[in-house]
Amino acid sequence: QPQHHQKTSNRRRHTNMKFLHALPIAIGFSIHSAAAIGVDEQPHQPQQQQQALSSPTRLGEMHKSRSKKDKDCRKYLEEFPQWREEVGYWIGDLTFYGSEGAPFESANWNYPYNNYTGFITGNISGGSYRQRNVFLYPPQTEEACQEDGSVAGNGTCGTNGNSKLFEADQSISPDVRSCDGTIEGPFAGIFDTKTTLVGEDNALLYQVFYQGATFQSQLTTLSGNGRRTRSAHGYNPFGPTPEVPTYCSFYRERRVEREEFYAALETTLDEYDILDADACTRDSNGNLVDGIVGGFDACEAHLEESFEGMFD
Repeated sequence: QPQHHQKTSNRRRHTNMKFLHALPIAIGFSIHSAAAIGVDEQPHQPQQQQQALSSPTRLGEMHKSRSKKDKDCRKYLEEFPQWREEVGYWIGDLTFYGSEGAPFESANWNYPYNNYTGFITGNISGGSYRQRNVFLYPPQTEEACQEDGSVAGNGTCGTNGNSKLFEADQSISPDVRSCDGTIEGPFAGIFDTKTTLVGEDNALLYQVFYQGATFQSQLTTLSGNGRRTRSAHGYNPFGPTPEVPTYCSFYRERRVEREEFYAALETTLDEYDILDADACTRDSNGNLVDGIVGGFDACEAHLEESFEGMFD
């Protein structure tokens, strides 16, 4: 029988661990940033994406022309209400839908997508934004386990849940400031990304493009009293119908104090019966991350990266 994770008194034993570090790409995002900001799983064909790596792109085109007004405008992200609101500890009730409007079903991650939990940290520094996510998935239903009993890691289908790590770093040069709070740059070597402040100082629009075609469009609405709603729509620019949506996320999140945040994280690990070996040891694709000793401490170390050594 698999060994279940230790309870609160023993969960904080692991202090020397190698955890997932940020992988910023020049001016823009880490390789998993689209997932971290609004997408849990991207159901696109790897072969098509690989072929696109050799295609000409629009990288950098959005940065070629800046007016004198833009150059003279000197504002850091903390000067904008939306970016200030993004800072802190967030707990989310998450749902992820497939192209037909039903909760997404993954071929390689046999856990429910209709109701799972996200723990998100965010921070800004100068012209940079950093986000770290831990998504916790409850055990699969008994009915689904009868059809497919597979699991990732050491648990048992229908008994143990699992977790994934996500990360995103979006940044302009430390010496450059934004006129209107917009940040833009390349993602994964082939995409253009742009985050724009919209609404009445209460929303952010994050979009990813491939040669002008929409890959992802996410709206974050800051509704007040430490609440925000994030919804991302995904598209497949590599396929025959790039205009047809392939997924939609619906994240309902609330900002809390640090102590409440980590107490809820610990409670959810217990509630979902996630083994220590499966707690914060897998990346956004469900692959094991080298050097991580699983458990509560691994989750905390990943989440605290948002506040430690901002873009050194």
